Amino acid sequence: MRRLSTLKSKINLIFFISFILLGAHFILFFHFSKHELEETRRIQEREITRYLYDYFLRYGKIDYAFLESQNVSVIKDKNEIAKIEFFFKNKKNYGADRYHLKRIMFINNDRFKIMLENKNRS
Repeated sequence: MRRLSTLKSKINLIFFISFILLGAHFILFFHFSKHELEETRRIQEREITRYLYDYFLRYGKIDYAFLESQNVSVIKDKNEIAKIEFFFKNKKNYGADRYHLKRIMFINNDRFKIMLENKNRS
């Protein structure tokens, strides 16, 4: 206790504790904002899937203009599709995950099968 008797040591202690609390605050903030972003992305991907299915039931085709407006593109390269299908082999109807630093959505239902790349910032 003798070390805390000077004013300088008390200021240093308060500074150190404040620095630790500020660091913990930033770590928690980034953790929660990352979680919030991931949840928003999941909701957006589910809404895209639902819209595509409903649109296909109504018009019998996929709405590519909608995909462009959502900043999502269709993967058309056969080799890349084969690799991604192997990556999503455990998912039968729907999958969304990171594949080679890209956010990929795999949709396979009773009407169509499509692979999409979500180009929104992750």
